[in-house]
Amino acid sequence: MEDVERALRELEVATAAAVGVTLGDSESAQRVFKDRAKAVSGVAGLREALAALPAPMRAEAVSRIESALRRGEEARHRLLASKRNLIVEWARWNRVHLALAAQPAAQTRKLDCRG
Repeated sequence: MEDVERALRELEVATAAAVGVTLGDSESAQRVFKDRAKAVSGVAGLREALAALPAPMRAEAVSRIESALRRGEEARHRLLASKRNLIVEWARWNRVHLALAAQPAAQTRKLDCRG
């Protein structure tokens, strides 16, 4: 039971860290998601121990795993949405940059940034 509790707690801690990930620090994000993958593997490796638990304890463990799964998916979707927004913003500014480069020097005083 101690192994199961430890593995579940590691999964919950790693999931909480994943929820706080931002695109600003990709090195940190990679480390956080690597740690979470390790925690998921740790729980998966305890399949037999989970099956041997009494029914109420097993139900609680499954509930905690499902909660971590949902929170991890929410973090992943939020991170993907941030990534998409960042790419859209980069593309917009890239178009502005290209438009400025294509104009003669005398016309660069006016810039249409309406998109």
